Formats: sequence, C-alpha cells, structure tokens
Amino acid sequence: MTRRRNRDDEVLTVAMKVFYEKGYLAASLQDVAAAVGIKKGSLYYYMTSKEEMLFRIFQQAHDESTAIMDEVDALGLPVQDKLREYVRRLIVWYLANRERANLYFTEWHHLTGDYAETVRGHRRLFESYVRKMILTAHEQGLTKADMDVKVMSFFVLSAVTSVPTWYRPGGSWSPDVVASQTANLACTAVFGEIPATR
Repeated sequence: MTRRRNRDDEVLTVAMKVFYEKGYLAASLQDVAAAVGIKKGSLYYYMTSKEEMLFRIFQQAHDESTAIMDEVDALGLPVQDKLREYVRRLIVWYLANRERANLYFTEWHHLTGDYAETVRGHRRLFESYVRKMILTAHEQGLTKADMDVKVMSFFVLSAVTSVPTWYRPGGSWSPDVVASQTANLACTAVFGEIPATR
C-alpha cells in the first residue's frame, strides 16, 4: 500500500508538470505516461481519468492551504497581524508550489460534475476565510467606515492569487521578500497602514 501511494504521488507530480507546461486541454494521458516512463494503459492503475488527475492535484493544494489556515488560527493573533501573517504564509507556499498554484487558478474550470462542485466549495472556503478577517476588522472599527467588505475582500484575494502568475524565480526578489511586501500592501489596503510587526 505504501509503494502504491508513493507511485500515486509520483504520477500526480509528473502530471502537474505536464499540465503546467502544455496546458490541461492540450496535454494527453500519453504525455503523462511518457513523462512517468510507463505505458498509457498503466496509468489507469493509479487514476481513472485525466480529470481525476487534475482534481487530485487540486485536492492536495486545498489540503495544504487549509493547513496554513489552521496554523495561523492557532497563533491567536489580533486580526491585523492575522491577515498579514496569513497572506505572507500563503504566498510563501504559492511560490514554493508555483506550478500547482498556477494550475489551480487557471485550469480549475475544466472540471465537471462532483469534481467541479468540490473545488467550488474549496474556493468558497478560501474566499470566506479572508472575508471573515476583513469583516472582523471592519466591525472592530479598524477600517474606514465606508469600506465595502466584499469589494475589499476581492481586491485582496486578486492581489494575492496573481503573485504565482507573474513571479519568476531567480530574479532580484526572493519569495520571502515578495510575500512580506504583498502582505504589507494587503494590510495597507485594508487598514490604511502597515500593522506593527510583533
């Protein structure tokens, strides 16, 4: 069973790279099988379809991103510091997993049926987590009185999720710098100033 799970992980990792490089629609099971080094028919021992591969790649991303939420919740930070720390950690993860993050934000709409509904639920959870923090800050009087929580939530989410699409490794900005700067900018948008670092 352990060997099977390890092989599953290998197939998913290779599929992720193939989907990222070719695009999900253009990539084929034969492309994945060739990259893994097995026959196409052998893929069905691990996955039932190309769509299942994509879904399981997204499921892994969801599991890891919810773990970040749990870790940040456990810190018990004030909402200003909580938002900043969550954005910072999330972007660090995005930039360490650029292929997976890019696929998640650009290819998820190719899923159908239960796969699509499950991923929509994941996305709603992600969006509501950020929105609840901004709503809490608004209710505590930490934002401008006329701020629209929904608009601000989408603004912050758009800024955060765009990072893995434009960031290029090996440049003058390290992932940690990009994560910290983006977190500061998100907090400036919400609170009007950069919260003090604890």
